Amino acid sequence: MALETTNRKVTYAGDSSTVAFSVPFRYLDNAHLFVIVKNNTTEVETTKTITTDYTIAGDGFYGTAVVTMGSAPATGETLIIYRDTEIIQPYELFDNEAQTATDVELALDRLTMIAQELEEGLSRTVVRNIITDADPLPDSNVSVTDIFLARVTGAPTDDDHPFEESEPIANSSANVAVSGGRTGTFKYADLCENDKTNEYVFVLQMLDTANNTVYRSWQAADH
Repeated sequence: MALETTNRKVTYAGDSSTVAFSVPFRYLDNAHLFVIVKNNTTEVETTKTITTDYTIAGDGFYGTAVVTMGSAPATGETLIIYRDTEIIQPYELFDNEAQTATDVELALDRLTMIAQELEEGLSRTVVRNIITDADPLPDSNVSVTDIFLARVTGAPTDDDHPFEESEPIANSSANVAVSGGRTGTFKYADLCENDKTNEYVFVLQMLDTANNTVYRSWQAADH
């Protein structure tokens, strides 16, 4: 069966009454499905346990599964259902024996699901621009010290972008400056190809212990 969507997770807003939630993507085993409930105010996430906290009906292979919670997620909570396929190869093919299309397709589906999950996970990490051929870190003395959200506060000057540390606001597209937060500039020339004023970025901060110099890289905060 073709795998025609790249989606591996779905979210639902709790309303204190709904307990049944459809799973709109395919998966191979109930053990590959995970359920989390997040408190939107505190941002605390709680991983739920199958049988104890929820049950699964329907067929994950055909994308018809339904998760039924033991108690409805409350208003102000978010339910997240996602797939995380075990990275093993359980299928055996034998010489001079008939192999069904299902056998072959299951193996291909599993590999595709794993690739989708890795790609989605990597989309939430800090990465360098694909055209950048410089070393990821200036030298072996450099170590990562922090990652934080920041707003670009002005156009680049030479090869610097000014920023101010910010914090996200739950359930809002807005962010606010952190009182007494960090300010500074990006130091890598490849960060300043375009004016990013008022855009939000994740700042990866690094320290060169040899000369006590701080370096910073970035990733757009749009994931």
